[in-house]
Amino acid sequence: MSNTRLTFGDLPSDVLEPLCSCLNRIDLLRLSLVNKKCRSTSIPYIFRTVNLTFSTPEALQSDIERLHKRLTTSSCFAQVHDINILTDQLPPESITTEHIDCGDHPAKIWEYCKFKSQDSEISIPEESWQTLNDLIKQFPALRNIFWCHDQRIPLSLLRYLNEYLPRCKLHMRNFKLRSAYALKGQANKIDAYDLELATSPCVSSIALMHDYTEQGYTNWNLDAVKEMVAGAAPGLKAVSVLYATSPWHPGGHTLSQTNGRWRSGTLCSERRLGALQHLELSHGNAKTLEEWSTITDFSLLRTFKYYRFIAAPGFRWLTQNCSFSSLRTLCIMPGGGGTEEAVNDLPDATIDFIRSLPSLQSVKLVGLYTQATVRAVLEHCGDSLRELYLALPYKDTPMTFDNLDDSVFANLRMLALIHTHCPNLEVLAVPMLRSQGDAHEVSLYRSFGQMPKLRNLYLSLYGAQPFYWGNEWSDVQDFEPALQRNNTDELKDIHNAFVNFALDESLAKSICYTIASAKALYSTPLESVDLRVTKLCHPFGPNCALFDMIKMLRHMAHSWICTRRLGNEEEEFECVVMDPQQADVASFNRVQWHIQNSQRPEDAEAAFGNVIKDIWGGMTVDEWRVGWYSFPLAE
Repeated sequence: MSNTRLTFGDLPSDVLEPLCSCLNRIDLLRLSLVNKKCRSTSIPYIFRTVNLTFSTPEALQSDIERLHKRLTTSSCFAQVHDINILTDQLPPESITTEHIDCGDHPAKIWEYCKFKSQDSEISIPEESWQTLNDLIKQFPALRNIFWCHDQRIPLSLLRYLNEYLPRCKLHMRNFKLRSAYALKGQANKIDAYDLELATSPCVSSIALMHDYTEQGYTNWNLDAVKEMVAGAAPGLKAVSVLYATSPWHPGGHTLSQTNGRWRSGTLCSERRLGALQHLELSHGNAKTLEEWSTITDFSLLRTFKYYRFIAAPGFRWLTQNCSFSSLRTLCIMPGGGGTEEAVNDLPDATIDFIRSLPSLQSVKLVGLYTQATVRAVLEHCGDSLRELYLALPYKDTPMTFDNLDDSVFANLRMLALIHTHCPNLEVLAVPMLRSQGDAHEVSLYRSFGQMPKLRNLYLSLYGAQPFYWGNEWSDVQDFEPALQRNNTDELKDIHNAFVNFALDESLAKSICYTIASAKALYSTPLESVDLRVTKLCHPFGPNCALFDMIKMLRHMAHSWICTRRLGNEEEEFECVVMDPQQADVASFNRVQWHIQNSQRPEDAEAAFGNVIKDIWGGMTVDEWRVGWYSFPLAE
């Protein structure tokens, strides 16, 4: 037997190619630097997806020349499968962050969506697009064009795709028919360009940010999309509609009313039941889903995401009247209903709907769901479930310390159910209560590690202290006496809150290592852990002493994204802080002001100062501001 050691570079190309197909662009670039064989194998995969980013005709021309030169040098024109047409002028972030993120980035599909009023004032003329058309004609294997720009796709390119690349799919990430905006009171009239776009067989998916009224106009785009689904766009398979107003208000929000009606048959005279595979809606009322069921065949849907509350009657109607026989991905928000009967029936109606579905691969629960809902998902989906996203349940009344047990925080019983029923789970997002890193908290981390296929974990971290949930110490009159009277239980709550939210890099890595070290020898390695601190705010505003203490907690409560480093035998994680919330000097000054202006400032300062001193070894508030640190997990 030869003792020659096999290196990575000795692997044959037929082994390297499947590996390349699993790597992202950054890892492919790294692989290409290993040796000539790795470079020659990885280069075609590096250029599977290419980007063009511009906002002016000059930038468009420059980026095309740069890309053409790179593809010519690498002889990879035939390798390009996907091209992203991007703008470097993104809309304000607030527009695309209305959804509850459990690590699934729900708002990303609308990342490039803009209102009509936000479109670029610079118009790129048709002749300036000719170089883009010429470039795309050199991609014989092109499969997808992602149009993420506020400029219209050039008509010449659209016609080329329709005629010569009918199998190439066009994904409109900032969809709007500009002629679908009409002055209020006027009927809709679609121009020739928009009609050609809306009826193109290449249009495969659209992302629309919508409001019925905008700056004096009536917006008929949603009505146009419905007609596209119902036959006008024969290749349309995915629709994502974001209503411009926040959908996270219970009680049902209705869309703005329009003047007049959309003329049926504007885009297509023949109406048929659509064949969407992906439907994602963040707007509507009790009748919205009934209407969409007459537009597209729900039995063909593979993904259904509805970011509006569905009451018990809605779930009953879906269960009795709709088939979701092809469904693989589900996101629902149980809630609403109004009547006492509907509220009481909501848990059972939700569970009955889930049980009427096929075994799902991905489930996200938001809204008024319960532990029984989660159990139904786990038992029903079983080993088919690959992704589970659990947001903090939304309640009709504010979450309080007394009803925390009714919520779906990570607990040993839940994790045991996941381990038993869903052994193939790869991605898990769940809210979790920290308990100062004690043995119980550590046991939860180890339970995560015992899931054999778990690769990505997203933890939303909370504290169990009563004042954190707002049902005690609700204003400054309650909070300052708590400092003054030196009550042991109240000071313990403050102490525990500071320990829970002191989350630095050392603790983040320790949590990751605790989870990863619980993995069995041949189980799937843990790839990433997201630690997100949420709900650190207080409704009583900046004049409340509790508000200032919350801001001091935010000073320490960093969120972290930790990824596993490859190439080392030991488990090592690289942790990057996300959006650090640093309290300003004024917050610390106001804390001192509240202490000094209390009825007995010496007692208040002693009480609050003692908490800091007890936790951080004699530090003053000013010293703590720059010298705080986290505390290790229990052994």
